[in-house]
Amino acid sequence: MNASTPTRIVIDLTTASSERVLLPAMRRRVYHSYSENLNAGVASYCLEEIMAEKIRSLFQRVRHRDIYDIRYLADRVNPDTVRNILLRKCESEKVVPDRFALAGARKRFSASWNASLRHQMKIVPDFEEVFERVPACVELYTQATG
Repeated sequence: MNASTPTRIVIDLTTASSERVLLPAMRRRVYHSYSENLNAGVASYCLEEIMAEKIRSLFQRVRHRDIYDIRYLADRVNPDTVRNILLRKCESEKVVPDRFALAGARKRFSASWNASLRHQMKIVPDFEEVFERVPACVELYTQATG
């Protein structure tokens, strides 16, 4: 970017009619590397809501960013909260969380990993390093509570 290019921040607005939000939104500060004085905030999903959405979406579509996000959210969320809302989200969307189907999707994700992510990040992480954690996350969050 140069001085004549305006700063652009993309915000995805989700309405109650388009998606079922189960946890309270959190107010987050907006950080932008080109502006030290940006004092802005937005309401956003909590991390557990994001994780549940990402995992549910694995059973509906192939989106590489979901795999990436699941891997990097794994250590930042409360597993019990994710499990609780994931099952409710799957029920409301009529999605069956079949963790064994994920193994079959691995080749589809791997084949186009770099091409799908290189426009979103400077350095695309190795697919195998990212994916290795995802099946365990899916299993953890889809198992029945006891």
